[in-house]
Amino acid sequence: MPLMARPKTMETRKLVSLPADLAQAIEDFRFENRIGSESEAIRRLIEAGLSTAAKGGGSSDEGTGGKRTTGAPAPSSRAKAKSETRTAAGVF
Repeated sequence: MPLMARPKTMETRKLVSLPADLAQAIEDFRFENRIGSESEAIRRLIEAGLSTAAKGGGSSDEGTGGKRTTGAPAPSSRAKAKSETRTAAGVF
């Protein structure tokens, strides 16, 4: 009997580049919320951001020179501890 392929639930893939601090914020969000995959964490953050924006509560980076000013979770104590450990070890 031939094997049946699973139906695709995620049909569209997007490849994005992120600054290191934003990638770390996503990883911290994933860890703090016990989310199984980075992709799922990113989906949840996008959905939350789109929902907030649709309600008129979104922020804009216009006029900031493209620098992110809001919208990503603040670095967690885990990220701060990693940073302090790197600095103490002489790694920058």
